[in-house]
Amino acid sequence: MALSGSVSTNAYDGRYYKVSWTATQSIDKNASDISWKLESCGQAGSWYAERTLTVVVAGTTVVNKTDRVQRYDGTITSGKVTVTHAENGSKSFSISIKAAVYVTSVNCTGSQTFTLDTIPRKSTLSAENGTLGTEQTLTVTRKSSNFTHTITYKCGSESGTIGDKSSSTSIPWTPPISLAIQNTAATKVDMSLTISTYNGSTSIGSNSV
Repeated sequence: MALSGSVSTNAYDGRYYKVSWTATQSIDKNASDISWKLESCGQAGSWYAERTLTVVVAGTTVVNKTDRVQRYDGTITSGKVTVTHAENGSKSFSISIKAAVYVTSVNCTGSQTFTLDTIPRKSTLSAENGTLGTEQTLTVTRKSSNFTHTITYKCGSESGTIGDKSSSTSIPWTPPISLAIQNTAATKVDMSLTISTYNGSTSIGSNSV
């Protein structure tokens, strides 16, 4: 897995092309921004004739030209492509380069598939309105089977832990009757439940209901 890399074509008469990339990731969006740069390499100081040049990054054609140009060494162009990861945070993408150097047909090619770092995914928790002293089921939706979670509750000035580093997705819980003291003027008390997600010992984040 990686957050940077590069791919190069074969060389023709010493000339070749290279795409370098770096990625920044968003846990909230479950996506990566891939910043890429296309370079011409091989013979500094002199030019060569280039015709076809096509670059595809993560399924998006970012360069596509067929006109003849005089190409020198250096950066040709750059840009950014955003890719969405799978529900478990994983993502692979490919880069391909095709170019025609000196001739009209493609004679420089290169391609490679890269695996991005997996993006951590926070678990979510659902709970129904219930009755103090009556068991209900808390339902956890995990983004990866490797994740564990700790669930805590807070009601007024009282708080506690329901489960600690658990992998269970269905948790029976009976809200204590003693929590009624947190509201003596009505028949309801408000309670917040927080689920904290872990990948091993690494904290991924928390969600509350």
